[in-house]
Amino acid sequence: MSNFDPMSALRPAIQVHRSGNFKLAEMMYRQVLTQMPGHPDGALLLGTLLVETGRHAEGIAWIQRSIATAPRKAVPLNVLGNVLFELGDLRNAEQCYRAAVQADPNAAELHCHLGITLVRLGNDQAAQEEFRSALKLNKELVAPRIDLSNLLLRAGKFSEAESVILAAARRQPQNPMVQNTHGIVLASLHRDEEALACFDKAIELGHRGALHNRAGSLVAQQRYEEAAAAYHEVLRLNPAEEDAQRALGQVLVKLQDYIGAIDAMRALVARDPNNARAQFAMGALINRHAEPSDALPFLREAVKLDPQNTDFINGLSISLYDAGAADESMDYAQQAAVLAPENPDIRSGVAYAHLLRGDYARGWPEFEWRLGKASATHILAPAWDGAITEKSVFVHAEQGIGDTIQFCRFLPLAGQRARIVFAGPTALRRLLQDIPGVAQMVTDGQFTWSPPVGDDVIYAGKPKEAPVAITSAAGFPSFDVQCALMSLPHLLQVQEADLANAVPYLRAAPDEVEKMKARLGSGTKKRVGLCWAGNRDYPADRRRSIEFEVVSSLLAEEGVEFISLQKGEHPDHEKLADFTEDLQDYADTAALIAALDLVISVDTSVAHLAGAMGAPVWLLNRKDTDWRWLQDRENSPWYPSMRIFRQVEYKDWEDVIARVHEALRKFVTS
Repeated sequence: MSNFDPMSALRPAIQVHRSGNFKLAEMMYRQVLTQMPGHPDGALLLGTLLVETGRHAEGIAWIQRSIATAPRKAVPLNVLGNVLFELGDLRNAEQCYRAAVQADPNAAELHCHLGITLVRLGNDQAAQEEFRSALKLNKELVAPRIDLSNLLLRAGKFSEAESVILAAARRQPQNPMVQNTHGIVLASLHRDEEALACFDKAIELGHRGALHNRAGSLVAQQRYEEAAAAYHEVLRLNPAEEDAQRALGQVLVKLQDYIGAIDAMRALVARDPNNARAQFAMGALINRHAEPSDALPFLREAVKLDPQNTDFINGLSISLYDAGAADESMDYAQQAAVLAPENPDIRSGVAYAHLLRGDYARGWPEFEWRLGKASATHILAPAWDGAITEKSVFVHAEQGIGDTIQFCRFLPLAGQRARIVFAGPTALRRLLQDIPGVAQMVTDGQFTWSPPVGDDVIYAGKPKEAPVAITSAAGFPSFDVQCALMSLPHLLQVQEADLANAVPYLRAAPDEVEKMKARLGSGTKKRVGLCWAGNRDYPADRRRSIEFEVVSSLLAEEGVEFISLQKGEHPDHEKLADFTEDLQDYADTAALIAALDLVISVDTSVAHLAGAMGAPVWLLNRKDTDWRWLQDRENSPWYPSMRIFRQVEYKDWEDVIARVHEALRKFVTS
């Protein structure tokens, strides 16, 4: 017994173990341990084999015996850490790795293992230190450089991440992981062409995951057709990759291939019907680019699968709102508001549901929650409460031209309570400069965008998701308090009956109207202005705008002279007079409208302008109406001179145009 050499006996057992004959190897390990029960290497080897064959508890017990008797504890501690890590017991794995590092602080591998575990535990800062320690011990290591670079990226330290990954690239330029990580770093630095080159190199070296990153880089460069092809390739290799399927849908939306985008999301839902997020994404996509009612089954399923998810509940509320189901929309909006009472997007949804039903008493207070959205403009001054004051109030237009025209009617009433300094779009300066109640008007052309620092900051917001401030040019008026233009009906406690009393509140200059009439010339036909499209960048523009080919059938009506009010390029037509190149601002447009007998327009600023002037205006309105046009009404409390022609069926503009044809014939003979 005293001449027994355990290592000589272990070597053939190790060879058998490596050959995959676990049963024989186990027997041989146990024979050695019968002779030498406390031998640390034998206990470690047997424990490792037992773990490999799925007997984890027994294997861990043998590894722990090895730790208890080993003169060099770092090795069995590291093995036990590896086992626990693979079993998902990260806390105990961390303790093993820490003990291993303490036993052998100069082993770079142990620092790497500890660092990886700390990353999984979410302790990024401590993980960084471990990877740095490993690199101090062995500067040639590449794997910890990749891990460290990823951590620096996550911390927003892009330049340092680039320095770390460049050091890895110098050592192993043919390492696909290095090339892929370098591409991610470059993409974070918005060096998209360089990032694309790295992803291409990583793919060439066999890194399949870089295919997805390459597609993302193409998206960042707005090369959407190439990006779609790249995502298709990702899905060809891995049809179950959910992120790629979702991203493909988003890219197809950019390409305006809405049917393809919906099909991409439909495949995602079909693959996993219990995936609530996929159901929601499908519903949201349909709601935005197809018929809202078709989105409802998917959104309802998402809420059913995840009934506490406020995004899903709010999304269902929005789709119900768009589908015209105001009462049910309100139910879900309020349910979401109970779960997230401080969420401005959700509370704004409650406001829209109230306003759509004409419940202004409840709607205006809730509408104030829009000011808490990330995209809202934030004024660096106290808010005005609407009370009578001797202070100057800075009232700023916050959204589009149409909104500004609609809500500037409240400026005269505000001017009865305070001195008003109004900030609005440059395109409205001449039209609004003499509006009663405004002591002084400034426009966006008098502002300079700059970082929000310094004493000259007027107000700050987040255009294009970047924090900015507006600083004044020379002579910018001083003010004491501020409010957003669309907050005025709430602050002034406006009711529906008050809306029509102000109309008309905008007027064209008489001399400019006469010039416009002279430009149009004499004639006996009814002059009708036509506007069939809005701002293409508006998210719902596809629903509110009409193709010229559809609306052009109106031009065949006898007894009507049609005048274009459509700015921008559009098809020429012999029966459509076009003077829009002469319309430099909305004062010019107002003069043209005043020279007409009727305006026919989709839901855009032209309709608001005609209504604000008290000019006859027919609004061609989509089925999923905006809140301001209320439900199922042919008239508007905002504009007494307006008549609303609503879609009965979603996307069915032909029916709307047919009714306009009939109304035009009566209008001509009236």
